[in-house]
Amino acid sequence: YLAKPLSDIVLREDQAPVFIGNFSEIFIDPDRALDTVKTKYTIYSNHDAGPFFARSRDDLILTLPANWSGNKQFILAAMDYVDTNVVAFDDFRVSVLAVNDAPVIAAIRNQVLLEDDTVHIDWAPLVSDVDNQATELEFLFNEAGGGYLPLSFEPTGLLKSVLRPDMDWYGSVDVRLTVVDPDGAAASRIFEVRVKPDNDPPGAFHALGDRKSGGEGKGVDLGGRRIIKKKIIKKT
Repeated sequence: YLAKPLSDIVLREDQAPVFIGNFSEIFIDPDRALDTVKTKYTIYSNHDAGPFFARSRDDLILTLPANWSGNKQFILAAMDYVDTNVVAFDDFRVSVLAVNDAPVIAAIRNQVLLEDDTVHIDWAPLVSDVDNQATELEFLFNEAGGGYLPLSFEPTGLLKSVLRPDMDWYGSVDVRLTVVDPDGAAASRIFEVRVKPDNDPPGAFHALGDRKSGGEGKGVDLGGRRIIKKKIIKKT
């Protein structure tokens, strides 16, 4: 017979396994032959997802699947092996409250590109959130040390962007990606962007100098070399 009725249980999502009770305390066999008592449980549900139980010796342990929340009704029944018509049972409800999980960002490989080049990045394999859709996530890019970020990440589609350095900039910078969900939970990762210098062809320019007869020209710095126009003397 049922000796210790089970209470309804309220838990939080992803909570650690919970001890429900001891079979020898929940059910009592009047003839004291506890080894002849068989216990089982039945889940009232249209699908199999939800909490599940494990038996550890004489203990009943409730375990929650990762990221599961909701309500389930259970029946715990005990049946005597000798007289299978003798059945005792109790029903109880398990309610699991949803908890917002922060987004998850996988390791991001360092990005290497040439000056004035671009790189297209697909964030879908790197960013996930079990509680929110990708369209609900906000992506923030900052210089990891809090300084100026000499590049941009322009969106090109769902979870896609193009990395574009500032014009003529080269060097390396640590970028912090922060992903924020609608409830404010956030995750961040730091990765390096290294832009290699690329030799630009000379552009149109005008030499700066004193074009007067007999004058001496001003120096013009062309890639580190200083060119001085020679003095010109008119013949008489």
